[in-house]
Amino acid sequence: MISGDHRCYLRNIQAKTRNDKLVFFDFEKEQSSNEHVVNFRVAKYLVSTEFVVDGYTALDELCRFLFSPKHKGFTAIAHNMKGFDGQFVLRWLLENGNCPKVIPNRRTLISLQLTSFYHVISIALIDSCNFLPMPLSKLPKTFNLKMLSKVISPHLFNKSENQNYMGPIRDSSFYSPDIMSSGGPKNYAYRTNDGATACKIRGFLLNFAISLILNYESVKKKCCSLDKEASKILTNPRIIRTDKKKS
Repeated sequence: MISGDHRCYLRNIQAKTRNDKLVFFDFEKEQSSNEHVVNFRVAKYLVSTEFVVDGYTALDELCRFLFSPKHKGFTAIAHNMKGFDGQFVLRWLLENGNCPKVIPNRRTLISLQLTSFYHVISIALIDSCNFLPMPLSKLPKTFNLKMLSKVISPHLFNKSENQNYMGPIRDSSFYSPDIMSSGGPKNYAYRTNDGATACKIRGFLLNFAISLILNYESVKKKCCSLDKEASKILTNPRIIRTDKKKS
């Protein structure tokens, strides 16, 4: 029996505290030896600086940068982390005697979390593809960001002997056009660090060293930030309730 003054109720959902401790990263690699070897990396905070390192120590420097005490409580994000970037990080951790907590999906990684390295507690690596399930080239269009574009670099030209190359734009075969989606880039454009754009037209020069200093993370950082804001509105009942009152 239920007494007459009994009142059932639902507890208020407590909104999660906003976490801006995010760092976005990306690797470039060369495969002249039939093995993917990282020789360039870029990392960018959500609200701060971009860090760029080239050369064959890039993987080691990025991992020591990520797993440092100042990144306690951070989340590191890479697009296709599960099948590419995260694999390099996982191998580096294991080779350096650290066993992270991994949530696998067959041979890919859903997430990677380390809780005891240089006294860092709970730094997690996740894949932005889990939240934005489209190629990086389609992210600007998804969010109607007309001023941003995905960078296309001649990745098959990324060899040790070409690091200081400056000359004519390379042939399309270096860009692997056969694996580009039908809705992908059509002119092999790449965007340099100063915002200039060069196209696959004879007469234009390619500065390969500069072309590696790309705005991958500018695209990813902006789109992931917008997606985070959208998710915050959809999952925060207080914001929804406030919006309804205003309407």
